[in-house]
Amino acid sequence: MLAAQAIFTLIAITVILYRKNSHNAILWGMLFQWLSINIKIFYASYLGVDFLELDIPTLSVENAIILSNIGIIIMSIVIALITRKITYTTYHKIDWQVAKKSHHLYIAYSIAFTILSPLKDITIITQLFVYLELIKFSILFIALNYVRIGKPNEENIFYIFLIIEIIISFTGYFADFKDYFYILLLVQLYRLFTDRKVYKAIKLFPIVILLLYLGVIWSSIKTEYRTYLTEEGAEINTQITRTGNSLGKLLELANNLNEKTFDDGLDKLINRISYVEYFGEVIDNVPINVPHTNGQNLIESTIFAFQPRILFPGKAITNDSERTAKYVGRFISGTESNTSISLGYMADGYIDFGFYYFWITPLLIGIIIGTSYLLLYKQSPNKVWSLAITFPYFTLCNFYGADSFKVIPPLIYYTIVAIIFIKYLLPRISKYN
Repeated sequence: MLAAQAIFTLIAITVILYRKNSHNAILWGMLFQWLSINIKIFYASYLGVDFLELDIPTLSVENAIILSNIGIIIMSIVIALITRKITYTTYHKIDWQVAKKSHHLYIAYSIAFTILSPLKDITIITQLFVYLELIKFSILFIALNYVRIGKPNEENIFYIFLIIEIIISFTGYFADFKDYFYILLLVQLYRLFTDRKVYKAIKLFPIVILLLYLGVIWSSIKTEYRTYLTEEGAEINTQITRTGNSLGKLLELANNLNEKTFDDGLDKLINRISYVEYFGEVIDNVPINVPHTNGQNLIESTIFAFQPRILFPGKAITNDSERTAKYVGRFISGTESNTSISLGYMADGYIDFGFYYFWITPLLIGIIIGTSYLLLYKQSPNKVWSLAITFPYFTLCNFYGADSFKVIPPLIYYTIVAIIFIKYLLPRISKYN
């Protein structure tokens, strides 16, 4: 029953959101959400065990899966209705020459972003750096499409820089490398689908396997690797030495993997992707022990979104774990363990409106996604930038495990930052093309 519903949901959101000649960034983001809801159903089949044998903390997780699948279908319908009038141009009919220096721009932007990155530790501008990095993804989208029609030597220089950047991304505290693989994969899929050469997508299978393999390895070694970065790595002063030593440590840990640790890594990766269990625990605890909030969470998160920290430096910092503990009815590790655990926006919808009206929250979020996407697409000066500035929605829409407080603000803030970029910075950049 659960597997059938999961497959139906997968087909439904694909049919609803897929748009011909588009990069389909929103669809990819929603498919990531679908994985967060349903992956353990298919993992149980892979292991040959019943779903509830996977160390599931509550039987109500089945209801949580059903409600979440209904929620993302509703959200997809709303987004599709709002963006239905957008017409996309096939890849070969787009004038990529309007961004003929995009690969240079990407290299310059990336270097500047790296040099200025220490500033992101300043609380009031941390968020700004997050959205500036999303703009970086937009520029990379254009560069990857343009270099195919540019001069070979320019293409080679760009790819050499990109390869170095990807290698360095492996040395970070977080799994930043995955973003580059996602982008490379999605850009290739965009070209294949817009060329109607879907059959060639089989060539991308090695990238998918490599991404999965790296994800398993990272899940296996990340705890020990992060310990190294925070303890031994902190004693190294120069960035070059630190990067070299970090790569060496990564290779050392990866080489020490065996079949058991690899299987453990796969299990950790599945548990990391899946995020529906907390919702199940909420269903057990609300309203029996904690009452519904009648929309309070949704109202507060919307108000929270219109108070950017750069303008409201005194704005309260939400304690995700403390809030999660309240609604699941048990202790949850938090700041004392250097962790932060959210409930997820679907659980927020249930806490606010109950079993029958939880869909109000994903409905509103769908309206925000569709409206912001449509606005950015239409505000862009040409087809190239219409696609590029909306491309980061593949990650903006991957938020199943985030509370409403962490979902609505990024959508609004990215829209504002992107409009400022398009209206005031892009015209100056374009002069050098």
